[in-house]
Amino acid sequence: MATNQQVVGRVGVQARQSSGVWRDAFGRLRKNRLALLGLFGILFLAFIGIFGPMITPWPYYAQDTAAVTANGFKPIPPFTSAAHILGTDQLGQDMLSRLLDGARISLTGAAVVVAVYAVTLTIFASITWLQFWDYLD
Repeated sequence: MATNQQVVGRVGVQARQSSGVWRDAFGRLRKNRLALLGLFGILFLAFIGIFGPMITPWPYYAQDTAAVTANGFKPIPPFTSAAHILGTDQLGQDMLSRLLDGARISLTGAAVVVAVYAVTLTIFASITWLQFWDYLD
């Protein structure tokens, strides 16, 4: 049942002029401090995932057997060696290098998942649109 209704404006409330969808969204994002913290956290993790393996002093596969032998064949604990900030494992591999390489691998996996999702969604949306277009004819 359709009825005609008139919308009566509120007293004292002015309509806000939109300056664009993206500008409005960014303005709301700037006001939300927790969302900004999350954004900077994600950007930091992406930066570490991309550039982390380039700034590590050791390759992730390199073994520092001399340091492990000097420690009595035990892993070097974190924050006790300037050469290995996060320590080493039992094989003498630097944990910081392995952590940053793992971040790169995880970031690559996430990018592949997003790409597959986008392609799949595009294909299904195209099929749906073509079927809808045939329905209109």
